[in-house]
Amino acid sequence: MIVETETLTGYPPQTEIIENFWLKRRKREVCSWTEHRGINMVMLATGLALSRQDATPTKKYG
Repeated sequence: MIVETETLTGYPPQTEIIENFWLKRRKREVCSWTEHRGINMVMLATGLALSRQDATPTKKYG
């Protein structure tokens, strides 16, 4: 599957909602977070890093 980054640019409001939800400490204490803490932390960090980039990525991933 090839996903163009332009396709994903329509989702910033959802990204912000998800980030703000998981940034609350008490939300990260539930089993849905703790059972997969490693991957959840990586995904949250990735989302935060990408949402703060100045440049819009242009590379296609497949």
